[in-house]
Amino acid sequence: MELDPDYEVSRIEDGYQVEVPVPGYSSEQVDVSFKDGVLNVAGKNERHSFTRSFTIPEDVDAEGIAARVKDGMLVLTLKRLPEAEPEKIRVS
Repeated sequence: MELDPDYEVSRIEDGYQVEVPVPGYSSEQVDVSFKDGVLNVAGKNERHSFTRSFTIPEDVDAEGIAARVKDGMLVLTLKRLPEAEPEKIRVS
């Protein structure tokens, strides 16, 4: 049976948080991958499976993505890249 879990995205101080309900799944049964600006989440246990894809904003640091399963919820934390300061050009 294929599940299509709802999810919630929140803006947090230094990025974004995505919560995906995954009741009945352990962290070993959930896979998260990131490629070409798309975050893919898949889960499979004895009775169900699901896949979900999220297009990630360009300001997210790919190396700052963290995932954990706690109390039936997959929590993805996406850190934003620091804003680049404009480079000052000396005028002569």
